[in-house]
Amino acid sequence: MDETLRQHIIEELSLSQESEEMIDEVITTIGGLIMQTVIIKVTEILSDEDVIVFEKILSGDGLDTQEKVTEFLIEHVKNLEEVVTESSKEVLKEYKNL
Repeated sequence: MDETLRQHIIEELSLSQESEEMIDEVITTIGGLIMQTVIIKVTEILSDEDVIVFEKILSGDGLDTQEKVTEFLIEHVKNLEEVVTESSKEVLKEYKNL
């Protein structure tokens, strides 16, 4: 996960006083939720053909799958940073309301 996003999550959820193990657990959970939200939003943006290609990349089981996903998103989603930021805000807001 991007270190800037990691720090943002730690600050937003007031985790700085927690153990590193607890922080890592929360970051992993939140990171997964953010990624799921990004994937949903991206599939709404992409063309049908690109969604098919994207799904094939996501279903890969190779060690480089994450790298391929990132490359694909950078290439095909012009406002990717905005999508990630928006998704992060949504997930953090929901998490805080739990």
